[in-house]
Amino acid sequence: MANIKGTDIVALRKILAGAGPGTEQKLLDRLSPEQRRLYENAVSTTLSPVPLQTDLYVRAAELLYPNDPNRMVRLGQDMANRSYSTVYKLFLRIPTMEFVISRAASVWRSYFDAGEAEARNLGGKHTSFVVRHFPSLPRKMREVIAGNIQAIMGMAGAKNVQIQTCDDDPEAWEWKLSWE
Repeated sequence: MANIKGTDIVALRKILAGAGPGTEQKLLDRLSPEQRRLYENAVSTTLSPVPLQTDLYVRAAELLYPNDPNRMVRLGQDMANRSYSTVYKLFLRIPTMEFVISRAASVWRSYFDAGEAEARNLGGKHTSFVVRHFPSLPRKMREVIAGNIQAIMGMAGAKNVQIQTCDDDPEAWEWKLSWE
């Protein structure tokens, strides 16, 4: 079973802390004992099964954004915005968008212990982020990843970022990206 680091769980705790009184407790009440342990104890380097972390995110997104049909993408954006320090955000303003996306592909394995990521330049302000050899990556986690990518691109200066999460090939999950 594939695992993922707990970086976004740390960010999720920050989001819930600022979401108003009782919000975190509402989430805790919805979690299984295993999910609760993960939520309460994870640090950035904690590895946990992707399905367990995905379920945690689904429950959190339902609570935080109940009327948003793109709640998983939004959660991914919010967690990315909480995960990166001001210094990191400033660093992202320096390189080209293509460089930022290619670096995202090269750091994939520092977050997931499965899959191989690559960025494909499609010309102009269009690119594709592809993850191979990870057919068990859940759809909801792919939506969170789309939100993460969208937030990182925004930090790097991209405007009007559009992401299409493609589900047609489980041997090569693809996110098609365009921006201004």
